[in-house]
Amino acid sequence: MEREKGVSPNEVTIASVLPACANLGALEVGQRIEDYARRKGYFINMFVCNGILEMYSRCGRIDMAKRVFDEIGCKRNVCSWNSIIMGLAVHGKCNEALKLFQEMLSEGAAPDDVTFVGGQWDGVAKLWKLMKGGRITKAAGYSFIEEGGKIHKFIVEDRTHPQSFEIYALLDEVSTRVKHIGNATDLDSIIDESC
Repeated sequence: MEREKGVSPNEVTIASVLPACANLGALEVGQRIEDYARRKGYFINMFVCNGILEMYSRCGRIDMAKRVFDEIGCKRNVCSWNSIIMGLAVHGKCNEALKLFQEMLSEGAAPDDVTFVGGQWDGVAKLWKLMKGGRITKAAGYSFIEEGGKIHKFIVEDRTHPQSFEIYALLDEVSTRVKHIGNATDLDSIIDESC
């Protein structure tokens, strides 16, 4: 891009390209992008820093990811923590991931859903135990649905909606019918019948 048109990539470009490097395992390209970002002074941008950290974590270069994580220092955000914890866990370093999770908590950073996915399943119980002992709770999951031109937020197990009883009864009925049929190929007709 830079050589062909005389256009220089900025922080947004760099932060946008790094996830592609991470997904493809394109470590050498990612390293060249990091060098470019440092030369241009873009490493002060947290999106760029976290993109580089994520790229190294996903490419299996945990040593480089740790270096970047340490370099970010007090500017770390939940994305920084998630990237290093996920990288450690995915690459078999669950104890280190748990240790960093504990450090995250002690520094007052609030974990999110992604943080908990970072611990592999054998480490999940340890994470929950640490959370319970520290009286830390996870925010409830939620989803958004657009209906009638309005966006509605649905929170897991939320019963505050005035029609929640009817909604959950309908969902239970649909679930029961799907189980009886044995597959969900005709789910639309089941829902139509229930409504």
